[in-house]
Amino acid sequence: MQLKSLNIARPVHLPIYTKISVRLTPFSRLSAAELEAWRQLEPFVLDGNPFISPDFIGAAVGHLASECKPEVLLIQRGEELIGVGVFEAVNSSRSLPLPHLLSWSTTHTFLDGMWLHRDAAAPAATAMWEYMLRGSHPWHGLEFSRSAQDSATMRILSDTAEAAHISHWNGPSRQRAKLSPSAIGEHNFLQSVSVKRAKSLRKGWRELEKRGTPIFELIGPGGQATSDELRTATEHLLRLEGMGWKAEQGSALNSDARQAAFMREMAASFGARGQLFFSQIRVDDEVIASVAHLVSGTQAFAFKLGWNPDWERGCPGFQLKARIACDAHNELTHLESIDSCASEGSFIEHVWGERQRIGACLFASSIPGRTALNVVQGLRWIKGCLLHRGRKADPSC
Repeated sequence: MQLKSLNIARPVHLPIYTKISVRLTPFSRLSAAELEAWRQLEPFVLDGNPFISPDFIGAAVGHLASECKPEVLLIQRGEELIGVGVFEAVNSSRSLPLPHLLSWSTTHTFLDGMWLHRDAAAPAATAMWEYMLRGSHPWHGLEFSRSAQDSATMRILSDTAEAAHISHWNGPSRQRAKLSPSAIGEHNFLQSVSVKRAKSLRKGWRELEKRGTPIFELIGPGGQATSDELRTATEHLLRLEGMGWKAEQGSALNSDARQAAFMREMAASFGARGQLFFSQIRVDDEVIASVAHLVSGTQAFAFKLGWNPDWERGCPGFQLKARIACDAHNELTHLESIDSCASEGSFIEHVWGERQRIGACLFASSIPGRTALNVVQGLRWIKGCLLHRGRKADPSC
């Protein structure tokens, strides 16, 4: 359904950045030059996020079925691109029952947000809010489903939104494990895990040694791998990720030709730019566990994990996460952090001690949007009170 622009009086007056333009355009209409400018922005962003990369978006659009096509918000200062967001236009959501822009995602998207140039983040965000407040469009706000709520990018968006009198709401968050290579190492790692866990890891490694010589290795950190080496590592990952419970549920990448094609194209694109590496455990000539890491800016993201269940007694998944924690300070010091991309409560939390908050974030930029957001918040508060009262009244609680 075609949405019409709403002419609503808006009382907020912001300074207009005349040299900064903001526009929303379908991903499919971007030129090769615009896509390249988007790629060139990545080394300068406040927070890395590979799921906003045009190479990730392009591979997803090309291979993954989706009813919603991505719309790209481009923020330019003259000819220079200083901000990018990828959204889909929705008529409503549970958090905002009005037309707005929702962060575009796939089943393989583990983080959303925006790319903002670190030297122009505040002007870029302010210009975007000016566009949301005064632009000729029907949108009443922006919604992010899984943002890093404490990141520099989200702080800039929140601070500039507050200055523009745009309502801002952080949804419930969940904790996600992460690793800082410069702050870890074998000694610090052994100090951070429980005695029981350290003993279990040593026992598991001995189980691997019973069947050969286990080796932990990194393929391609810092772009130090050939395309053939990365292609081989990608195939190992696809094979291993397709074993065990994912194969039984049909959720593995290799269970669907389109999913596998997405992974191969995306990995090739990231690898060509030196933004892909793998951590592997090999026993003699057999790779038994693998993680594909996507790199964006100074951050890496543990995108997909696969391991051979025939080696379960050696705990290969645990071993991978433990070994990279021990060795990261040697080969990955160019990275500030590695995001586990794992769910809260994942086994990774037993070996990676750092956490970050991931959750929804919503900005209501119109008067109806702010009103609707307040109503939804009020209803949530009432529901929470009723549930709390019900639990107190239940003698079984």
